[in-house]
Amino acid sequence: MNTSPAALPNRRDALRSMVGGSLLFPGIVSQLLADDAGPSTSADPLAPKPTHFPPKAKRVIFLFMSGGVSHVDTFDPKPKLFADAGKTVPVNEFQGRKGDFKMFLKRPEWAFAPHGQSGTEVSGLFPHMAECVDDLCVIRSMKSDHTNHYEATLGIHTGSFTFARPSIGSWVSYGLGTMNNNLPSFVVIAPHSPYAGGQVWGSDFLPGSHQGTLVVPGREPVANIQRRAASGRLQEMELGVMSKMNQRHQANRSGDPLLAARIKSFETAFGMQAAMPEVFDLSQETDATLKMYGLDRGGTGGFAWQCLVARRLAERGVRFVELIDVGSSGNWDAHGDMQTHVPLAKNVGSIRPPTPGDGNTITGSFRAGWRERG
Repeated sequence: MNTSPAALPNRRDALRSMVGGSLLFPGIVSQLLADDAGPSTSADPLAPKPTHFPPKAKRVIFLFMSGGVSHVDTFDPKPKLFADAGKTVPVNEFQGRKGDFKMFLKRPEWAFAPHGQSGTEVSGLFPHMAECVDDLCVIRSMKSDHTNHYEATLGIHTGSFTFARPSIGSWVSYGLGTMNNNLPSFVVIAPHSPYAGGQVWGSDFLPGSHQGTLVVPGREPVANIQRRAASGRLQEMELGVMSKMNQRHQANRSGDPLLAARIKSFETAFGMQAAMPEVFDLSQETDATLKMYGLDRGGTGGFAWQCLVARRLAERGVRFVELIDVGSSGNWDAHGDMQTHVPLAKNVGSIRPPTPGDGNTITGSFRAGWRERG
């Protein structure tokens, strides 16, 4: 047996092997979570938790563009691709398959130009986003060994291409808790179901209270948010009785994170009835704010609405908000016509032509809005 340091797996490889290859791993972790949630632990699985180090960020807003934006047409210039456009080149691998393939080199649809003090090159597809390029961290070195949209979407959200695992939002919720007991700690705003569906915001072996709450843009963003009891007082009485029954049931089952998560879900749902309608009520937003986001007063759709609601959720203590622009069809997966990127880019990056310098793009509005609020 080779026990030299070079032959031993490192920590990252060992964890990847356990997570990806063991069907028992979720059960083992669930037991560890239950052991960790002993009698001395708070009964609220979403209670704010202290961090190991002073945090630089308090919350996350994650923008996910379904289908995969063409990097060579947006933020990753390839001068050689412009120069050799129209040529055919041999490659020995295509979509994970080994062999001899001929690939046609297509010229990018939009020209690139440097922007900002950093000189970061951005294509003409996102002219307004280029105005705030100095506030972006553009990573051009990331790649994936998987080519299918379903598995790729699952992988970027959970770290696993094959087995369902807790999503990144669930881990943030589990690690930090929430700062508002009336709202979920993890919210997903999506007009349509993405590739991999609910696994994208699932909590898997983490307690269920950490899975994402889905918000669908429209007149009723969260289904069944209105109470069914005849009055608020009657509902409070019903919930009071249920709470006492839950406490008695839990007293004999301390350390059961799944039970604690179910009980917490009831409490959060009640709090959401009061808190969520206020989040979605944009009538108090000024005309200047709506203009900055490119949103018509009374509008309840489009990425502008998603971004403004995300800001309001974050301001009210929601730790992780994910925005998904479109679903598993009609997205950025442009195999035949790159011009289909244009309306998608307008949706997420430039609802209307901005006045120079006023930040009137959706992404620019995020930047300006958060700076105004410190």
